[in-house]
Amino acid sequence: MASLYKRPNSPYWWLSVKQGGKWVKKRSEWRVNDPAQTANARTYCAQQSFVEGQTAEHFDGISWVEPVIRAMPVAPRSVERYMEAWRSLNLFLSTHRIGLSSFGVHQADLYLAWRTSTNFLRHKKISKNTALQELKFLKFLQKQARLRGKMVGRPMDDYVIRLSPKKIKPALTEEQIEKIRAVLPQYPPWMTISFEIGLATGARLQECSIPCSCIDLIVS
Repeated sequence: MASLYKRPNSPYWWLSVKQGGKWVKKRSEWRVNDPAQTANARTYCAQQSFVEGQTAEHFDGISWVEPVIRAMPVAPRSVERYMEAWRSLNLFLSTHRIGLSSFGVHQADLYLAWRTSTNFLRHKKISKNTALQELKFLKFLQKQARLRGKMVGRPMDDYVIRLSPKKIKPALTEEQIEKIRAVLPQYPPWMTISFEIGLATGARLQECSIPCSCIDLIVS
């Protein structure tokens, strides 16, 4: 696994990575005393560890996952959310040398701690609820793996996922609504239409969009 370390009298992070089957030590371009550059160095190190862990055996064991996600009968945005969850899960599996069939309750606790401390894919922390949703998706993947003969048991079956209550967002006040309506004429008409639909139905703005394929533009 790739590692990051400091050297005496050097202001830069140093890396130990595997290249061509051999371990190579090299100086990075990121400074130790810069938090942003340190985050970049840790991200790069994690990515190198991820690449090292992608053996042929690992790929053979999980190559079915992405096609299953892509074929799910859900909205495109949902597919992307599931793909993002899988990227995080796969990074954890690879860097910790854990197979999907070996992921159990103990690994779930490790994943929660790892995922909520640092997000190597986006350089920011995420909420515990988001990490729990990803574990819920992992339970789904284990079920799919068993159905496809990739697993015998499902070690996460008894893992109970309890999400924390979500914060209730306050409703728009009449004053706020009037302010929004006052500035909307400065923008394209579809924004006013989407706002009014959302205000009347409680739908999110992205849910107020209508695909062109659903609109009949031919006047009969």
